[in-house]
Amino acid sequence: AIIAEANTGMKTLNMLGDTAEKLNSFKETIDLMADGKLDVTTYQQKYQTNKDAMGKAASPQDLQKINQQIDADYQQAATQFKEAIPMITQSKIKDLETRLDKLKQNKVETSNYQKELDELKSMQQNTKSVEQYNTFAKKASTLQNAMKFDLLKVDTKLLLNQYYNDVESYGKKETYHDPNDGQTYPLNFGYQQHGLGEDLERLYNEATTYEAMQNAYTEISNAIFHQQMSYEDFKDSTPFDKPHNADLKLMERYKVQNDVVIVVSFSQQALRVYQNGKVIYAVHITSGRPELPAVPGFWKPLLRDTNMVFKSPFPKGSPYWYEDTPINYGILYRDGGYFLHDSPWRLDYGPGTQFPHTDSGGAASASSGTHGCVNMPTEQMRWIYEHTDYNTPIIMY
Repeated sequence: AIIAEANTGMKTLNMLGDTAEKLNSFKETIDLMADGKLDVTTYQQKYQTNKDAMGKAASPQDLQKINQQIDADYQQAATQFKEAIPMITQSKIKDLETRLDKLKQNKVETSNYQKELDELKSMQQNTKSVEQYNTFAKKASTLQNAMKFDLLKVDTKLLLNQYYNDVESYGKKETYHDPNDGQTYPLNFGYQQHGLGEDLERLYNEATTYEAMQNAYTEISNAIFHQQMSYEDFKDSTPFDKPHNADLKLMERYKVQNDVVIVVSFSQQALRVYQNGKVIYAVHITSGRPELPAVPGFWKPLLRDTNMVFKSPFPKGSPYWYEDTPINYGILYRDGGYFLHDSPWRLDYGPGTQFPHTDSGGAASASSGTHGCVNMPTEQMRWIYEHTDYNTPIIMY
């Protein structure tokens, strides 16, 4: 009896390989059908039933029954799939034609893509079996992947154009009239080409891989959202030291609503420190002047230091030159010398101080916005420095 059971077990094991191979062929056909946008719910259920039965098989007879069922299910699926091949291949051709047309409309060189597509169209006429379809589908997939980068590049460029259209549009609605010089300024100047726009263009122009272009697309999308939130905050009459809806939306976008976060609103010239979505500290600030804007974005501290001396990157004679300036507390948020820091030479902060004005302290260096930094009184900057660290996100908009 023991020998008989052993023989039965050995035969069962030997047959398992064939059954697994049949089941795998069935699964491959189901996957092809799913790729062709056919409803495979019933076949997926049958596949799972056969797989479970194979796991419980205890004899060659069990496996024979399972093999017969898999064969029947496979034949049913293969027949349905073969009947659908003309429709599926035509759908793939149309999809590739749509992608190619988009590239042509945006002046992308497409001669190689067109050649590959023409070959696929010829193949389509003779694609009737599962094996032939496999060859067709692989070639179609290869062409689709080859076009992937150029298509993303087109989409990214279109999004960048939308970004600049938004800059122009919001610039007409989000304004500040300066009583000191009688001029009306757009409050979103940090989004213009010499501000954030320059960063976004560089990301786009330097992207040579799909991943890099995807990053450029994501950053432009974020910039568009920041600009939308800037306009929302411009219209928000909530006191500057209370939570603002635009702040909360931005924190949610970056999934930092449960962290300690520094948020800077350029339209309201206010900085708010949040913890778990609640304001724990707020201060009016002065940010970059129109020619040298502070840059909107989602930042992490690159450097934190005390008792520094800032040296002017501009030559003497430049309207932006300044003498060596001691700083008590500084947090670098962007390469190029963009800091949050104290500015003891200023007395006035808040809305309008980023434009030409007369500071109460009389210092000429305090008569306009910064060189791209975010200024605040020393005691307030000290508090922020001591209650944040290198892990504290900085959102500017």
